[in-house]
Amino acid sequence: MRKTTKDLNTHQLMYILFLTSMIYSIIFIPNRIISLTGRDMWITIVFFVLLNIFHVVIFYICIKLAPNLTLNEILEKTLGKVISKIILAGFGIYLFIRLAIMLSDFGLYTNDVVFSNNWQPVVLPVIIVGGFCAYSGLRSSSRMIEVLGAGIIIVMIITIFAVIASSDLTNILPILNSGFKPVLNGFSNYLFYAGDYLGVICFLGRIKIEKKLALNIAIPIIASAVFVIMFAISYYGFYQDIAVFQKQGHSLIDMSQHLLGSESLARFDFVISIIWMAAIIIRIFLNMWVLYSSWQYVFGLSQKPVHKYILVVGIIILLNFAYSYYSHNTTAVIKIIETGWRFVFILPYQFLLYLLLPFLTYIANKKEKQAQEKNMLFKKPAKDANE
Repeated sequence: MRKTTKDLNTHQLMYILFLTSMIYSIIFIPNRIISLTGRDMWITIVFFVLLNIFHVVIFYICIKLAPNLTLNEILEKTLGKVISKIILAGFGIYLFIRLAIMLSDFGLYTNDVVFSNNWQPVVLPVIIVGGFCAYSGLRSSSRMIEVLGAGIIIVMIITIFAVIASSDLTNILPILNSGFKPVLNGFSNYLFYAGDYLGVICFLGRIKIEKKLALNIAIPIIASAVFVIMFAISYYGFYQDIAVFQKQGHSLIDMSQHLLGSESLARFDFVISIIWMAAIIIRIFLNMWVLYSSWQYVFGLSQKPVHKYILVVGIIILLNFAYSYYSHNTTAVIKIIETGWRFVFILPYQFLLYLLLPFLTYIANKKEKQAQEKNMLFKKPAKDANE
């Protein structure tokens, strides 16, 4: 087994888990599913949260079973190099499509928050900087998150509590008035956007195992789950049933301006929005690193600067084209992703891979220990001979 670089400490992991679970479940998913779920949107969000918890529990089990094995090593030791590359190639394609959608959502968000303009000046720099963050490695991104994390989280929590305080929570009653089917449809139709911790398995083997690891993982997961569900309940209670549900950036523009109640004070909303924008960018950067590391393994590229540079430039170019295509064909692409085609990726990578991973990790760790024991037995005679 090659020596794995420990790029993350548990403190940085806490920030990553909290930030990545908040972005889509608060800014982008509610206004997508509201037309299907109505006032029961918060129940659908509970299903999204449970999927996140499922992913992170599997992640924790695998860390405990084999703290030094990466995802690539686990798959390769159990399924062989060819099959592991096929799995990660599909995983990379899935992440690539999700990244193109994330970038498009970011473009729409900035278009709503900052100015109405062409997407290119806003999104292209994010793609380029994200690519070179991936080139620099996970450690660079994790340090950036540690520096910015506390401030971003504080603003997130303030915004959520401001909305909750001004919401009439009785508006969500009666619960399940239209039955359970709309709730399940909202969950099923938008599963492609779910799974905030989908790429976290690529952090396996790269985390410094410290004391109270379980507690340090549980705190951000539980806190973010509570905030996301509280926001989902308040969302309908704040707006009731009006057309602004469909507007991107709802939680940061419409809500906060209404809460501040003054044109002069509403300028503060711009500051809040920029901080949330930074959180979106952080999530994009992390996913670009996950995509980069997956493709680096699939294409068999080394850590040589020239190999890394070629891969990063390739990702930047492909993402730019993919985002540009998606932005001009949004309706057509959404129709494809929200049909049965989405299960080509969702079932294998959001469910099946995670269900199998603890068993694969156990087997891979057992093989690794056996290999180490054989090496020790092989080295002992040589040592005795020298003595």
